Amino acid sequence: MKRRQFKGKLEVHQGRGGEVFQDIVRIHENSRNGLRPGHVHKFSTPGKSAYFILRGSEEAKDLGRILMDDISRQTMGLCLGQTEDFEIVEANFLGELRWAWSASETAYRVAARLAVVSFGLGVLALAPEVWRFLIWFFDLIRRLICP
Repeated sequence: MKRRQFKGKLEVHQGRGGEVFQDIVRIHENSRNGLRPGHVHKFSTPGKSAYFILRGSEEAKDLGRILMDDISRQTMGLCLGQTEDFEIVEANFLGELRWAWSASETAYRVAARLAVVSFGLGVLALAPEVWRFLIWFFDLIRRLICP
């Protein structure tokens, strides 16, 4: 399945005040070339890239506007009023995990890290059982081949 993407120039504007430290970027529906809102996307400019949640915006109804908070602009090395070439691609699973692991919002970051640690502990807990199964399986094969 091909991931949706957007390539083009966007003018950087101030994001909504209540969305600071939430990694939210807003682009009007008519300016985002079918990208789905509410999903994590990789935003790239010629010098930098970062992951953000894409949302729609009536405030950015003028074509070619992107709304970003101060933290997001600093991450991307952008200034208010600057027009920049953006490449926006919908993130895959690992991109979403990477976003959550380094998210500005503490709740996302802690949840992602707990999930990774829990998965790792689950794999470690399963390893002895897998080892026992392999020993049993190869012993069974040996018995069938050499009765």
